[in-house]
Amino acid sequence: MWTHPANPALSLVAVDAQRSQDLTAAVVQTLRAAPLCTATEAVFDLVELVRLPARTYRAAADRSMPPHGLFAASATELASSGLAVHQHDAFAEPLAGLTIVVTRSAHQVAPLAALLEAAGGRVIAMPAIDIAPPAEPSRVDAALLSLSPANAVVFTSENGAERTFAHVRALGLDARLFAGKIVAAIGPGTAQALARWGLRADLVPDEHVGEALADALMVRLESPQRVVIFRATEARDALPRLLADAGHSVSIVPVYATTRAFDAARFVTLAEHGGPLAMTFTSASTATSVLDALDAAGARDRLAGVGLVSIGPITSAAMQDRGVSPNAEAAPYTLAGVVGAIVAWYHGSRTFTGVTP
Repeated sequence: MWTHPANPALSLVAVDAQRSQDLTAAVVQTLRAAPLCTATEAVFDLVELVRLPARTYRAAADRSMPPHGLFAASATELASSGLAVHQHDAFAEPLAGLTIVVTRSAHQVAPLAALLEAAGGRVIAMPAIDIAPPAEPSRVDAALLSLSPANAVVFTSENGAERTFAHVRALGLDARLFAGKIVAAIGPGTAQALARWGLRADLVPDEHVGEALADALMVRLESPQRVVIFRATEARDALPRLLADAGHSVSIVPVYATTRAFDAARFVTLAEHGGPLAMTFTSASTATSVLDALDAAGARDRLAGVGLVSIGPITSAAMQDRGVSPNAEAAPYTLAGVVGAIVAWYHGSRTFTGVTP
């Protein structure tokens, strides 16, 4: 990203890809971090997908540039406007030489791995958790079939969104089931998971934690209202507790369960190899699974020198409850934020803006 030479209030970014997974980590972070983003017709659909649920504005037909904010266009379009398109080599692969252990469940590794590899990192998947059906799957079906009286539905994770819609599809239904209800997602990753099923989140809090989601919902809801929360079997109670305290009727529907799966012996072997090493934690459950597995193997000391990167304060708190402090915490609490936090740790900086100079 660079500033328009004639207008310091306007920043430019070249979007040269047909698919979101082909974008570099720096471009993804830049797009997601921009409060105001305008995109040309050529790249609008891709930029909008990357930025969900944040709004993207469509540029004028004549490709005239907005007065401020971020302007996204293809390299060809920028070049036709007389602007040089380039990337500094020092920032092309900021994670070159670093191995990163990704502890997300196996079916969720790919999106984070793609961002890390685009930034030059070597990714090794070591899932810390597996996702399993809930103890009472029929309860999910019953909740969906009796959803009509609900005023709001809440999804607190990508897994929750995906597992809920697996039941929706099995029932022969689709996103229209949620018509007329406030749809809330705890963060952009969850909102994107819903969007893949044709459901757009009406509400995503600026801070991706239960407390912020509860505050945002209470602004929208007139008490008393009925709220249905689709989530993991075991999860923090802050969101339902705060909503119930405000007078709302809250139903919790467990749509999946997490089981521990971290291979401590494999990690020990990797750590003994030497070389720069980082490990990502994208949920409290991944953190506790890893630390408990290493403790059981008597191998917690193998974390010495490893960059431990948390996706946000809830995950960091789970680590600290086990006596381990993260070396870096994502800001914002997204996968792109995780990449930025790793870059910051790896290069010895406390902050990283997610933009190439």
